[in-house]
Formats: sequence, structure tokens, C-alpha cells
Amino acid sequence: MPEDRSIGFDQTMPPSGGGGEHRAALNPGDTLGQYKIIRLLGRGGMGEVYEVEHLQMRKRYALKVLPRAVTQGSTFLDRFRIEARVMADLHHPNITQVHYMGEDDGKFYLVMDLINGPHGDPCTLEDLLAKRKKVDEDEVLAAAGQICDALEYAHSFRSEGVVHRDLKPGNILIDTDGSLKIADFGLAKVVGGEYLQSVIDRSIGLSMVGFRPEPSMGEM
Repeated sequence: MPEDRSIGFDQTMPPSGGGGEHRAALNPGDTLGQYKIIRLLGRGGMGEVYEVEHLQMRKRYALKVLPRAVTQGSTFLDRFRIEARVMADLHHPNITQVHYMGEDDGKFYLVMDLINGPHGDPCTLEDLLAKRKKVDEDEVLAAAGQICDALEYAHSFRSEGVVHRDLKPGNILIDTDGSLKIADFGLAKVVGGEYLQSVIDRSIGLSMVGFRPEPSMGEM
């Protein structure tokens, strides 16, 4: 499975950032907090995602490490704490569950459900659409119903609601039973508007010079 794909957010930069092989921040066998790194699942403008195993519970999760460029701002930590708690409180069958937020050795991370697709590796709706030339109307309606149910739940959550801010096929995961899971709810607010805009601008710039990223995860 190619590593240079994103889970939750589309890849917006070449694997190397401009020549050579891009090295992951963590390697299999490394530990971050209470989690052992199993493998890199994907990378994108919003961080790297790993399959991890809790050292005591022996349960597998997906762990997203946020880019250092995001975590340096003076208001980041407050945003991270507040929004991570909100994300962890979202409980819906069509939203990827966030279980924990942490920081270790200057790396800020979120621990989420590991969503392995119908064929054993993480897969997004974008991946599915790239492989299939035609989607049946019944499938479209079923998918739209799941997404709308999740959005209605999030938008009515508590008093103010939660807005995704970056909803697209690359942010929608497919579970083993074919159900859909929206990933990274609220993460755009954690990283802040300026950083998110810089990711979008970089993606546009790369497209203008002819770079075409790998499809977002034939895989999380």
C-alpha cells in the first residue's frame, strides 16, 4: 500500500516536499505516549496518520500527529484542548470517534478509531469514486443519507453545533461493512484558519505547476 496518501485530508504536497523520499516523523516500533507505532497509513497537509497499538490494552487505533507548523502558534494549545474535547464528545455511527488527545516530545496528536475498509485497508469515498466509473442511484442516496444524518447531528450538537469546515470525499472513510464515517470533525478549527488556507493555497499552487497528488488513500 503506498504511504503517500492522506487519511481525512487530501495530500497537498509532493512526498518529499521537493525531491527525495519524504521521511515519516515516526517509524514502526517507536512509541508516542502509550501507543506503539505499527505503520504509516497516510500523510497530508494536516499531518501524518499511523496505525498504533495501545501498550497496555493491545487495541489498535489510528493516531494523527499534527504538523509542527500548526503547533507553534500562541493560541494553538487552547484551541487544541477545547476542540479535541468537543470531537471526543461527538458520538454518531457515521462520525469517526476521537478517543484521546495528547502531547509527547513536542508532538501533538489525536487518537481515533481505526477504520479498515471492506478489503482490510483504510479506504475513503474518494478512493471508491476513483475506482468506479458509475455509482448506482440507490448507493448515492444511501451515502447521502448517512452523511446528512451525521451533519445534522453535529450541527445541532449542544447549543452552537459543530461544523466540519473541510467536508469532501477524501474526508469520508468506508468501514468494513460499507458504512460511511466522516473523519476530522473540528480539526480545521484546531489548526486555525491561516494554516488551513496555506494548505489550500499550496494545493492550488502545485496543481498549477502540473503536480498531481496520489489519490487520497486507496487506503485511511
